[in-house]
Amino acid sequence: MMVVRFWRKVLFLTGVLVLSVTVLAFGQTALKPAPGGEVKKDGDYVTWMSFLDDNWDVYYLNLDTGTTGNLTDHPAHQAYPDVWSDYVVWQDNRNHADDPSGVYAIYLYNFQTGETKQVSQTEGNHQHPIIAENNIVWTNHKDGRTDIVLYDLETNSQKTIYQGTTAFGVKFDGQIIAWTDFRNGDADIYAYDLIEQEEIRLTYSDKDEMSPLVGGGTVVWTEEHNNTNQIYSYNPDDDIYRRVTAGDEDHQPIAFDGEKLLLEEDGKLFLNQNPTVSVQQPVGLKTGSANQIILENGQVTYITGSNLDQEPVSDALERKETPEDGADDHSDTSGSLKSQDQQTPSVIKLESPDNKLSLTIGKNRLSSNFAMQIKETNNPTGGMYTTIGPQYQFEVVAGAIEPSTAINVTLNYSLNNIHTDMQKIGLYQRNTEGAWVYIPMTHNVEEKTIKAEINSLAPIALMSYQQTFNDLNGHWGQDAIEVVAAHKAINGYPNGGFAPNKPITRAEFTKLLVTIMGVEVVGNQAGNFQDVSKKHWAYLFIETAAQRGWVKGYNNKFSPAASISREEMVTMLMRAADSESEITDKLAQYKDHNQISQWAKPYFARAVEQDLISGYNKLLDPHGATTRAEAAALFYRYLDMTGRF
Repeated sequence: MMVVRFWRKVLFLTGVLVLSVTVLAFGQTALKPAPGGEVKKDGDYVTWMSFLDDNWDVYYLNLDTGTTGNLTDHPAHQAYPDVWSDYVVWQDNRNHADDPSGVYAIYLYNFQTGETKQVSQTEGNHQHPIIAENNIVWTNHKDGRTDIVLYDLETNSQKTIYQGTTAFGVKFDGQIIAWTDFRNGDADIYAYDLIEQEEIRLTYSDKDEMSPLVGGGTVVWTEEHNNTNQIYSYNPDDDIYRRVTAGDEDHQPIAFDGEKLLLEEDGKLFLNQNPTVSVQQPVGLKTGSANQIILENGQVTYITGSNLDQEPVSDALERKETPEDGADDHSDTSGSLKSQDQQTPSVIKLESPDNKLSLTIGKNRLSSNFAMQIKETNNPTGGMYTTIGPQYQFEVVAGAIEPSTAINVTLNYSLNNIHTDMQKIGLYQRNTEGAWVYIPMTHNVEEKTIKAEINSLAPIALMSYQQTFNDLNGHWGQDAIEVVAAHKAINGYPNGGFAPNKPITRAEFTKLLVTIMGVEVVGNQAGNFQDVSKKHWAYLFIETAAQRGWVKGYNNKFSPAASISREEMVTMLMRAADSESEITDKLAQYKDHNQISQWAKPYFARAVEQDLISGYNKLLDPHGATTRAEAAALFYRYLDMTGRF
C-alpha cells in the first residue's frame, strides 16, 4: 500500500500544539495519541480525547491539511470533545482541579480565531457536550439531578430545557435534542424541538424504548414489537411516526446522518437510505472490527483502534459482506468476545488473555454483532496503592452495549512475592476524571478470587490501599479502622488523624452506611427532612438512605449533627442488610436488654445472632453514643461476615 507522508513540522498557534500527521492511501489515517473514547467528526475536522501523563486531554486532526495536535494542555482533565464547523467543545475541570469528585465546566475552541473560552454560565457539574448548528447541548449533574442545558453560540445565552433525575443518553443534531427517560417507570424516548421550543414525548408503551439517534431533524430508536426490537422514526416537520424495520429479527441502529441509517439485523449490517420506508440494502464494511462507524455526507468513516478509514457509502453497498478479520497485532495481549449463539442462551462470557479475568454479560443487553477485546497494561498507580496484577482495559470493537448494563466480574490473582494485608485488597475502576474508585466486591482469600459487579467498561485493576492515621498507634480499633479505610468506606481528617474516640454523628454514620452498601447515591428534590437542606454536605447520602427505608427520623427531622446511639446504629445497619429476627431470647443475657426500644429489638437480636455486636460486661448500652472507632469496628465485622475480605 502506498503511504503518503507529510513533512513533519511544528507550529505554535494561540497555545495549540500543531503537528503533522501520517496519512495512508485509500483514506486511512493514524490518530495519535490513540483515542481513549468516542471519536467525533464533522467535515475535515476530527477530535478525540486521550489519557496521557495522568490526565485526559483533547486532540484534533484536520483531514484536509494533515495537521494534528492537542487543544488542551492543562494538568486538570479535559474530556468528551465534540466538533462542528470550526468549533470544538469539551468538558473541563481546570477550575476545580483539586476536587476529587470532578466538577466540570464546558469550554469552546474556535479554529478561526484560536480563542478558547468557557461557555457554561452556572455552577454545577457540566458534562458530555454536543455541538451542532450554532448550539451546544450538555448535561448538568447537580443536586442529584441530570439537567439538560442548551447554549446558543450566537446570543451567548444558556437555558435548561429539562430538569430531573431520569434522563440519559442525550443526542443532538442542531434541531432536535433526544434522550431516553425513565420518568414514567419504563424507558421512553423524549425530544426537545429547538424550532418550536417545546418538549415532545415520542413513545407511550409500557415497554422499554432505547438507543435514540438523531439526524436532519429526525429521531430513530428501538422499540419492542411482537417480541423483537424494531427501529422507529419520528420527524416533527410531518408529525408522523414510522416503523422503519420489519420481520422476526432484532434490529439495532448503528449510525444515522438524517438520510441514511446503518443498522444491524440478526448479526448482519444493512443500510436504509430513507428512514421513512422499510427498505434495507445489505452492506459490507471495509473492516470487520471497527470500534465506531460514522455516517456523514455519503461517506462511511471507520475508527479501528487508532486508525481512521473512510470510503463512499456506495463502496460498502457494492461489497455486500463484511470481510473476516485477519490476525491482529494484539493477539498476545487482548481477549475477544462475540455474542454468538453457541454461548449460553442468556449470557455471554469473555476471558482475558491471562485467563485470570472473566466477564459475564446478559445477552439481551448487547447487539447481536457485539464484539469486545480485553487488553492488559501495566498499572502505574503508586502512592498508598500496591498494584496486584495488570490493569484491564475494555474495547468494544463492534456492535453496542446498553448503558448501565450489569457486568459480573470474576478475577483470580496471585501475590507473586507482593507483601500486603489480604484484607486491604480491593477492586478499583477508573472514572471519567481519571481517579480510581473502589468497587464493592466479595473476596475469597483462600482461593484468591474476587467477584464484583460493574456498570461500565472503564478500566479496572486489583490493588491494595494502605491508609494510616497519625492518632491510631496502639489504639484498640487501629486494625479494623485501617481495613475499613482501605475499602474506601471511611475517611480521616485533613490533619491526618482519625479521632477514634469522637462520637460519630447521624450524618457521618449515614454516609458511611451508604458507602459500605455500595448503592447509587440519588437525590430527592422535595427532601424528606426539614432540618437537612440541599446544601448540607451529607444531603444526598441521607436522602438515599431515607428512600431505601434505612433511616426514618423523628417528626420530619433527621438531626444530622446529633450523636448516633448504639440502637440507632444497629437498626440502620440491619435495615440496610435487610436482616432482623423475631426471636429476641438472646437479648435476655444482657442486663440492660429491657432498655432497648421496642422498634430496635428485632434488629439488635439479629446483630447479636450474627456476632456483629457483643456488648461490654453483659451490657449493650442501647442509648449510649457511638464513637468513630466503634462504628468502624461494627462495619469491619459486617464486611468480614459478608465476604468482602
